[in-house]
This record gives sequence, C-alpha cells and structure tokens, in this order.
Amino acid sequence: AAQRRPSVAPKRPPGKRSASTDAPRAKRAKQRPCPFPNKLASMVGDAANAEMLRWHKKSRTLEVKKSHPALSALLGRNFASSSFESFARQLNYYGFSRSKDNSDNWRNVDSNLADADAIRWLPRRCVDRRSGGGSRLKPWAAASAAGSNR
Repeated sequence: AAQRRPSVAPKRPPGKRSASTDAPRAKRAKQRPCPFPNKLASMVGDAANAEMLRWHKKSRTLEVKKSHPALSALLGRNFASSSFESFARQLNYYGFSRSKDNSDNWRNVDSNLADADAIRWLPRRCVDRRSGGGSRLKPWAAASAAGSNR
C-alpha cells in the first residue's frame, strides 16, 4: 500500500495574506441547513400553502392547521411520512412546542426567529435518554449555534 504524504501549504512571504487563510475555518466551511427545517421554511414561504402553514412575524409562531384536509398530502410530498404526529415530533426535535393558548400555533425556544427564512438554520436537539428525558443540543450543534451570527 502506498503511503500518502501530508499536503503542505506553500510558504507565503511575510505581509502577503489571503482572506481565506485569515478567516476562521468554521466561517470558511460551506454551511448547509438541515433537511427538515430547510423544507419547512420552503413550505412556509410558498404562498400556495398559506391556508395550512403560516409564519406570524408579530408573535413569532408557526401556525399549522392540523384539521386542514390537504395537510397530510403536503407532508407526504415533502417528507418521508404524511403523519401529522411524525411532523409534530420533528418540530419538537428542532425546538418547537405548542403554544398553550392555541393548539395550532407552535413557538420555538429560540425567540430570535424574526422571519420564516430563519427556520432553515435551526439546530436539531436530541433527547438525552440516560438522564430520563429532556432536550439538549447535540455537541456540534451547540458549538455552531453559540458561534453563529444569524
């Protein structure tokens, strides 16, 4: 088996720097949103789905009309399951919980969601089953959420 030599960056004369080497590595990496919140933001942004899914800027809540007859078909087109329960579970994974005043409204624990497009960048939370439940950020998601300026 041939051994690979580690790549060595060419030395640059002092005083000559490029912007790509000065920026932190995390900033240079292409950031891609997670699939579920990315699809959710696309669905909310589509005017054809306004009767079923709507983002309220003032209250910063997501309204999901569970009783709408076409909702399961919309979920089936965009996700692996057309079940509302599965959709609600995914919402919970990304920090949404039902509002106490209205069961159709979902509020996110991150109150900085100014618009529906910000949903794309929500980190997924995972359940810590060892400690009896509770939701927490995955270690990699916590680091990116703390250091991002979205």
